[in-house]
Parts: sequence; structure tokens; C-alpha cells
Amino acid sequence: SSMADVSGSVNNDVEEGVGTTSPVHAKTEAPAEITAAEETKPKEENMELNHIATNASCVWSIICGIQYFNDCNGIPGIAWFCLMFGLVQLFLGAQGYYYRIPKGQEALKLHPNQTAVGVSQFAGIVQVAVAIWGACITFPVVIKGGFKLGEDFEYGGDTCNGTLFVVSFVMSAICTGIVALIFVGMAAYGIFNYVTKTQRAES
Repeated sequence: SSMADVSGSVNNDVEEGVGTTSPVHAKTEAPAEITAAEETKPKEENMELNHIATNASCVWSIICGIQYFNDCNGIPGIAWFCLMFGLVQLFLGAQGYYYRIPKGQEALKLHPNQTAVGVSQFAGIVQVAVAIWGACITFPVVIKGGFKLGEDFEYGGDTCNGTLFVVSFVMSAICTGIVALIFVGMAAYGIFNYVTKTQRAES
């Protein structure tokens, strides 16, 4: 009878364990969930660092625009450009950080707040327009020469602050340069596809 009791208790334990998660399975499933979370965490941290860097880079532009607002009347609008470019970039960085807006078209399509994405894209267009304005102001001065890096110089019948000019020129050159590279890449890609399709059609 004792053997029957032991076998019966074993059978009961097996039946009770059916449909439940064993301790072994519980231990093996937990690391998988932690691993998945750890994979997404670095991406989120990189995205936050990117937005923080965007905010940090625009602070100098805003400071220069305010500090040297009346120190370059020979180049009309250069101080306003510094202020506008910095403020738009500050908005982009702050909004991107708050709404966790990623980079890349595929990631943007999957973002839950498409209104925030649209506002961010519009602000990006405004930033490019402001950068083109800055290029129109600063590039002719660079072409004509007559200034030294970081030093005040005479232009348009007035003394222009060298720091204000260099910051304005660098900001506009970086932004317009990136846009120009994008357009060149798109044009090269289009030409490559056209040539490839033409060669396939002829063959």
C-alpha cells in the first residue's frame, strides 16, 4: 500500500504540473526578455544623445547673435541669421528629444505621433531655408576675401565682428553642404538607375 501511495502522489504532482510553467522554463525565458530590452536601450540612448548634441551645438549660435547683435552692420542680417538658425535648431533638438523622434524615413513612418513628426520635418525645411539665407549673406564675403579667421574686419563701411561672422559662415556652410550632398547623391543615383535600365533594354 505504501508503494501505491507513493506512485499516486507522483501521478498527482505530474497532473498538477500540466499546463503550468516550470521553474526551468521561467528561468530561461527571463533572460530573453532582458536581452530584447537591452537591445533597444542603446538605440534610445543614442537618439537622446543626438538630440542633446543638437541642442548644445545651437547654443553658441544664439549667444553670438545676442552678444554681437550690433557689431556687424556692414553685413545686414547676419546677427538675425545667427539667432534664427540657433533657435530653429534648438526647437528641433528639444522637440526631437521630447517626442523621441528617430532618424530615417522608415522609423519615422512607425512613430506613434505623426503630428510631431510632421512638425519636425517642417522645422527642418525652415532650417534649410535659413541656412540658404545665411549662405547668401556670408559666402560673398568669403569669395571677396578681406577678413582673417576670428579677427574683426572692415566690410560694407563698418567693422564686422570676426567671431560672429565665422560662426554664421560655418553654420550655413555645414547645413547647405549637407543638403547639396544629398541632392548630388540623389542625382547620381537617378542617373545610375537610368543608365542601368537603358543597358538592360539594349541587351
